[in-house]
Amino acid sequence: SLESESARALRALRLTTAALPRNYAAISFTDAQIGRVIDALEATGPSIADNTITCLWSDHGWHLGDT
Repeated sequence: SLESESARALRALRLTTAALPRNYAAISFTDAQIGRVIDALEATGPSIADNTITCLWSDHGWHLGDT
């Protein structure tokens, strides 16, 4: 049977709501790890930290509610 538009929207909202805490946890973990890298660079001395470029990249992320 065909799922109604409102039923699809409600299902997507439920999936998104359930996924958001995991997404925030992943962001928090990544932030902490980046902090560790920067702290380690700064601990080696200003010369290395000042002459280091830190690049971050990511894919588009998880499908939060996308169907």
